[in-house]
Amino acid sequence: MLKSAIPKQTSQEFLRKFDESIDWMRSLGVNVDQGRLTNYRTAAQQWVSMLDENREDRQRGIEHLPAITSAVYEVPQFLEIHAAFRGERIAHLGGIGAKLKKAIEGPVHLQSETEKSNGPRNFLFEAVTAARVHRPNNGSFTILNAPTDTGFILHKSSIWVECKRLTSEAQLKANVNKACRQLKRTIDKHPKINQRGLVALDVSKLITMPPPQYVFESPTESEIGPRSEAIIDQYIRDNSHVWEHEYTDQDSRIIGTLLRLSLIAVSKDVGKYVFVHQWGINPRRGIDIDDQKLLREATKCFR
Repeated sequence: MLKSAIPKQTSQEFLRKFDESIDWMRSLGVNVDQGRLTNYRTAAQQWVSMLDENREDRQRGIEHLPAITSAVYEVPQFLEIHAAFRGERIAHLGGIGAKLKKAIEGPVHLQSETEKSNGPRNFLFEAVTAARVHRPNNGSFTILNAPTDTGFILHKSSIWVECKRLTSEAQLKANVNKACRQLKRTIDKHPKINQRGLVALDVSKLITMPPPQYVFESPTESEIGPRSEAIIDQYIRDNSHVWEHEYTDQDSRIIGTLLRLSLIAVSKDVGKYVFVHQWGINPRRGIDIDDQKLLREATKCFR
């Protein structure tokens, strides 16, 4: 597995950047006065006040406050999308705007999400993945009009990505198979360009449920990174045989699995809550050296 570092977001900076991202989303035509954003803005302000005033309810932690837990968990994802694309022309961001319009809907509290209401957060995963692979300084550019959930250009290769959020172990096989079929359809439509495919899996809900445990405790802040890496490493060890089996008869240009784990972490020594994004690429067994090199370069997008 190819690992990435963990970004963090805290307190006053968290709130300021959220306001900036709301203004930016409004410029994309997103109705920011509807959906979850207004609830998150209120909850985020409450959380910052708790931090500034060192109130007793802060000492109890945020686990007992579902509105704040959901805001601390989800707002950083909107911030990342804003940070990645704020320098792009609005006229070029129609696809991202369309995802965000859908992403802000759905249940306010993450704990209330069901199979029937998970569509909005699925779109959020697509938009976050699109943001993460947009690293112009590293030579990686998101394909803003991708025919797949997202895609990016890296070293003259077009890498198509199909994104699946998993809410149960039973979904893994079917979702990987569906993503492979979707990728093949796209690859077959563009035979003259250098194409590759990745299956992206968000395993966060599998790790944090049941019951919902969106706050991950670590003895020290320095251990948050290694411990979250260990969680996703273990998931790969336990489940990679499933996607490798599905890849057996699939297009050889599908070269790996992109995994994402997101959670809130708190360290007992410092007591600060941070949002953790852990990403990893698990190369498909048997890919050639050039594709291995391509995936190593792609990993730079997730640091």
